[in-house]
Amino acid sequence: MFKNNSKNLYTALLHRIGCTHRDLKTMILERQISPEEIYHDLKNGAQKMLILLGEKKFEKITQNLQKVDPEKFFQYIDEKNIRIKTLLDEDFPGKIRHIHQIPFIIYTLGSINIEAISIGIVGSRKNTEYGKNVLKKIFSEIPYQNVSIISGGAYGIDSLAHELALQYNLHTIAVFGCGIDVIYPKTNAKLFENILASGGGLLSAFPVGATPESYNFPIRNEVVAGLSDSILIPEAGIKSGTLITASLALDLGKDVFAVPGDIFRETSQGCNQLISTGEAKCTFSANDIFEDFQPQISKTIQQNFLQNNSTTKIPQKKFHSELGEMIFNTIMNGNNTIDSIISAINIPVENLTIELTMLELDGHITVGTTGAYEYNF
Repeated sequence: MFKNNSKNLYTALLHRIGCTHRDLKTMILERQISPEEIYHDLKNGAQKMLILLGEKKFEKITQNLQKVDPEKFFQYIDEKNIRIKTLLDEDFPGKIRHIHQIPFIIYTLGSINIEAISIGIVGSRKNTEYGKNVLKKIFSEIPYQNVSIISGGAYGIDSLAHELALQYNLHTIAVFGCGIDVIYPKTNAKLFENILASGGGLLSAFPVGATPESYNFPIRNEVVAGLSDSILIPEAGIKSGTLITASLALDLGKDVFAVPGDIFRETSQGCNQLISTGEAKCTFSANDIFEDFQPQISKTIQQNFLQNNSTTKIPQKKFHSELGEMIFNTIMNGNNTIDSIISAINIPVENLTIELTMLELDGHITVGTTGAYEYNF
């Protein structure tokens, strides 16, 4: 008995021998042909497969089919602990069901944590110390624990984003531009191990064993954009592929944030341009990004992560009164002004003022530059 179901295993096999995402969608989703039936029809040279795929692709796929033993392939997937998800599965990530090039099948290792608020980090492959310091500052300021950092697992800003996410105990997902079982770049082998060991995840939309080709990366970038609720660019050159990812994110209705930098530094020119054209929001802190999420962060999501997520390591808070704890929770749920707190829990303003002062003295809350209250973990 294999860990993945038979349909998904055969879908992965079809993907491996040359069926594209579009082919799989046409045959399995639209024509309602089972993956097993497709495989056996290909093996037997069925005419309907020739018609569906076209002569050239049909010949290539049937040739590849002779080189792959299904049982050994399925066993390999099992041994690597690869999980397969298709568009037909309920747990297929909803965030990438709406991208332009929707993958019919994806492969994952570890946890892809699709319930999290997800911030995509993209940028220069040759980051500077400035980019590193920017990410350190922003990651250290992230106000929520249910946040996942998404990036492409490549050199530069990608690797840095994953490394710092681990350092700041944030869930992180690396999206590959190759097969899920192919380590690229090889120097990141330990990083990928650490991501999995920390409870993070790896994800690929490419067949098992697929090598990293240049034409894979635009697709990888669109998956990053799709998985992310917003995109942050700490550093990017003017001709960087990062600007393409930013454009993809904007097309998907995602906010793009860019950090301004030295106008003479090549790795900041892309960010500066995105800001000047209005394509990206200028950002200096995590608050610039997360204030956009405040209205949509529900009480349920916050409480579930604070109470049930064993990896968050949030110390148990002690409050001087039950009312103080109630006010703290109210602030956590987005009611961060005196008027909104009074509206939420119906407390006299004089009592509220006393409790807020005590919470501030105890270090549970601080007053932000806008006058709104911010909670501290």
